[in-house]
Amino acid sequence: DQDIDSATVFVRNANHAMLSAKRSSTQSIVVFSDEVEGVYLRKVHLRDKLHRALRADELDVAYQPIINNSTGKIAKFEALARWHDPELGTIYPDEFIAIAEEFGLISLLGQFVLDRALADLYSLHSKGYADVGMAVNRSASEFNHLLQPVEHIIQALKRHDIETDKLTIEVTESASINAQHQVDSQLNKLREQGVKVALDDFCTGYSSLSHLIDVRADYIKIDKSFTQEILTKRKHQVVIASVIKIASELQMEVIAEGVEALEQQQVLLQYGCHFSQGYYYSKPVPLVNAIELLRKYNN
Repeated sequence: DQDIDSATVFVRNANHAMLSAKRSSTQSIVVFSDEVEGVYLRKVHLRDKLHRALRADELDVAYQPIINNSTGKIAKFEALARWHDPELGTIYPDEFIAIAEEFGLISLLGQFVLDRALADLYSLHSKGYADVGMAVNRSASEFNHLLQPVEHIIQALKRHDIETDKLTIEVTESASINAQHQVDSQLNKLREQGVKVALDDFCTGYSSLSHLIDVRADYIKIDKSFTQEILTKRKHQVVIASVIKIASELQMEVIAEGVEALEQQQVLLQYGCHFSQGYYYSKPVPLVNAIELLRKYNN
């Protein structure tokens, strides 16, 4: 029996190391250790908790405003999932979204955020802010594995009585390129229905100008790592200014993420950037605070 237990433990530990190696972004060899086991066990624990939390509707959604630089008003909010577990406290999105992707929960998470965001958008419209839209992130795997992903989104809009042009679907540029044909096809179908499409995290290593033609996005979101260097690095200034010019010529609009200071916003205005988003205006906030922001900027 002891030999059987030892063999079982050996295979289990080897499996932990193998999974850790597979998750590495580079080719690597991983030797089992208590740390490797601890990381794996935390992931499994969080997977189970996340699944229960999604089924029980226990996550929250926070909203960060996106400012129209021509009017100074809030054009839309980006919906961002938030999770506070009674036992573990705050679980940050970088961790639980990666777990959702790894363990096949991303479609469930994506649908939760979409439904909550559209329900809250209906509430904003009923309070007199009918021109405000909502941006929701979708994973490439949702488009690849979810049955009829476009229909899921359109049906959600109908359930919450929201016009299609008030919803923007954001998909990361790298995700779109990695599964380009499947994702681009679905995104173009959404645009045909009137839904807006944003290419997120632009300028972060996968950028292809030809891809802008293939995707036919409505918006390009410049990654915050570029915006935050706009005052100090000439190369970043050149890239941002060029992306804004090219996007405008292709009848797309640019959203600059990570705006944290007035000086950054002033440079973006000089370059003709269409929209801005970041802590300079507001961190992501609950719905009640989003309403206060609308009273501040849109009244």
